[in-house]
Amino acid sequence: MQLELFYVEAKKPELEEETRAKKCNCCGEEYPETEEYFYKAIRYHRKNGTHKQFFHPKCIPCHNKATIVQHRLQEEYGHRKYGKCDCCGVPASELKGGKLHLDHCHQTGEYRGHLCGSCNRGIGLLGDNLSGVLMAVEYMKKVNKK
Repeated sequence: MQLELFYVEAKKPELEEETRAKKCNCCGEEYPETEEYFYKAIRYHRKNGTHKQFFHPKCIPCHNKATIVQHRLQEEYGHRKYGKCDCCGVPASELKGGKLHLDHCHQTGEYRGHLCGSCNRGIGLLGDNLSGVLMAVEYMKKVNKK
């Protein structure tokens, strides 16, 4: 009779961590957060010199469509190094970088005008729509009455 002094358990295969779901900020569809559905990018952090990987907020089809729209608008209208911001009226010559940014509707791809960087970012941060801007106007009216 042979005795086994050591009993070796068969290793169970490790289960892969569940892939997180990510919602496209353009079409609103939810996909697995993988390179199959979202482009991967690297962001460099200047202060501490580290790199961080992340997935773009738009799914690949929406990202590709937006890129095509941007290229078409750049060919047709381009950046302006002359004129004034269509929103606040600051001349391009007074801006850092000396140029205006091309503004367009992200849903329709329609050209809206040329804006300084501040107006372009401000409108975008307010939701890139009239309701967001109007809510900000109502807020400013309310706090200015105090």
